[in-house]
Amino acid sequence: MGREWWEGFFDRAWLEGGFGAIPEEQSRREAELIAGLLDLKPGMEVLDLCCGIGRISVPLAESGCAVTALDIQDDYLRLAAERAGRAGVGLELLQADMREIPFTDRFDAVINFFTSFGYFEQEADNQLTINSVFKSLKPGGRFLLELVNRDYLMAHYQPRGWSREADWLMFEERSFDYAASRNVSRVTWRKPDGGLLEYEVNLRVYSLHELIRMFGAAGLAYEFSCGDLKDRDIPADKDRIRMVIVGRRP
Repeated sequence: MGREWWEGFFDRAWLEGGFGAIPEEQSRREAELIAGLLDLKPGMEVLDLCCGIGRISVPLAESGCAVTALDIQDDYLRLAAERAGRAGVGLELLQADMREIPFTDRFDAVINFFTSFGYFEQEADNQLTINSVFKSLKPGGRFLLELVNRDYLMAHYQPRGWSREADWLMFEERSFDYAASRNVSRVTWRKPDGGLLEYEVNLRVYSLHELIRMFGAAGLAYEFSCGDLKDRDIPADKDRIRMVIVGRRP
């Protein structure tokens, strides 16, 4: 069996030019908005699923939540630990596969943020992730999933594009597999020294109704969705690039 594309996802480009370049203030604000949507209180047990470098885990811990930060990449977890140390807070760090969350009836909330969903080639594996979330939640616990919105992507699809993050330039050539609803991006980063990093991202993208069905199949009761963390009354329609969906374990 070949290596999955996401297994080598950690590299200097994503750390320095991608989410690693996101300002601390933005991460704190996003954590505050997530806490507001989920009505999180100090002492609540929260799982940050696919926590990355801990940019949401750490401010949630600073707010008083007991945060478990789970990721499959040990490099990310090491950086999350360093981030927590600088902030003077503790995280329970765990290297694990998101399809096999090793907890039962533990968490008041699980969050999966910044399009950290849809990586797996088999649809059953993406469903297995939501099933695993359900098992890890306490009865009454809630799951917040935030990711790119397929309906926006289709309405505004661009086969190529440039962007700049810090001193890094990123060029993407994109193609869409309509049969599988997968967006394939061939990414080239131009480093500050002129060197290049190249790789491919192959992501299953979802419309809201598909995720509502997947939540239901796992046993989660759909609560609400929105197109912006800042306002749950903004619909997750074709004019919103991001999508938030919240479900609850009965």
